[in-house]
Amino acid sequence: MIASQEGAIVLKWLHWRLGLINSLSLADMYGQYIGTSDQAASESNIPLSPHWLYVKPSETKMAQKQWSLQDFEIGKPLGKGKFGRVYLARELKSKFIVALKVIFKEQMEKYKLHHQLKREMEIQTNLRHPNVLRLYGWFHDDDRIYLILEYAHGGELYRQLRKTGHLGERQAATYIASLTQALAYCHEKDVIHRDIKPENLLLDHEGRLKIADFGWSVQSRSKRHTMCGTLDYLAPEMVENKAHDYAVDNWTLGILCYEFLFGVPPFEAESQTDTFRRIMKVDLRFPSTPHVSSEAKNLIIRPQILSTPNGSLDPNGDPITLPTDEEFDAELTFDLNSRVPSPAKKGRGKGNKKGRGKGNKKPGKGDIPAVPGPGGLGKGRGAKVLSS
Repeated sequence: MIASQEGAIVLKWLHWRLGLINSLSLADMYGQYIGTSDQAASESNIPLSPHWLYVKPSETKMAQKQWSLQDFEIGKPLGKGKFGRVYLARELKSKFIVALKVIFKEQMEKYKLHHQLKREMEIQTNLRHPNVLRLYGWFHDDDRIYLILEYAHGGELYRQLRKTGHLGERQAATYIASLTQALAYCHEKDVIHRDIKPENLLLDHEGRLKIADFGWSVQSRSKRHTMCGTLDYLAPEMVENKAHDYAVDNWTLGILCYEFLFGVPPFEAESQTDTFRRIMKVDLRFPSTPHVSSEAKNLIIRPQILSTPNGSLDPNGDPITLPTDEEFDAELTFDLNSRVPSPAKKGRGKGNKKGRGKGNKKPGKGDIPAVPGPGGLGKGRGAKVLSS
């Protein structure tokens, strides 16, 4: 997928869709936004109710304090997962709003997930990026473990995608740009997320994208062998049970770009076997509607082709001959200043596909449960592919 040499290709499409000029880099585009994010957050009121006030936290105090449940006022539930629930909460002294993730120790013990949870907490606590959800601290009692997380008022990006059906190119480019920066930061820290999907991308009160749920993440410079993630987003090396590295995250940039623009993952099929087959063959097809620019399609295809041998078939069924960098650059040459980005159109798709549950649904077709869970055997959104 998209490695460092493909960075220029990503930026070309992003710059075009966002109406930027040649000299404007991605860092320039986000410099002011990132630089003022803490100040903007501290000066913003989140309209939860008259009694909730968002204030800037002291992160050092948040990390060092010995917390207990008595330090928080618990609000409405935000979500429910396999092993616990997430609640809106407010720290009593500072009035700082957080999301409190409550995990049941009994479930951790039952499914032998202590090491995985510890690794998730260590990794996420040490990540500091405006597009990565913060883990401020944690505490526990006899029955539960509590994670103190940054609150993302906008919820899951998946909900927005389901509501609109698909995104316009300008909006999709904005999210892909943020995700690209966040993944580059994680990879510099030797962190591989391994479960990037719309449900794990949250939006804060300003619409800023945040990568969340580091349950399958790992921090390592060596190749990994654990097969994990969600079916429609698996990279070919995962499907083929080969060793993998950070490139599996980069693969999902192309997958998400496709899903943002068309409303469905590119390799979705009726059965797990068919999905596996399409991923391994990079069986990529573009529907006629909604209309998507050739530049966006090239952005999606380019990384797929780089990992595909000569002689394989392209989305039109023709043999692939790998282009040189110069040939591909020439194909994407256009006048950035003459482009006027079009507004995002409201999607026509339903966006709520069968089987895209949250993982606590009745057993269906499709998962490979090496580690049995309390739910989520369907091929849908909650389905995890697990192997050790």
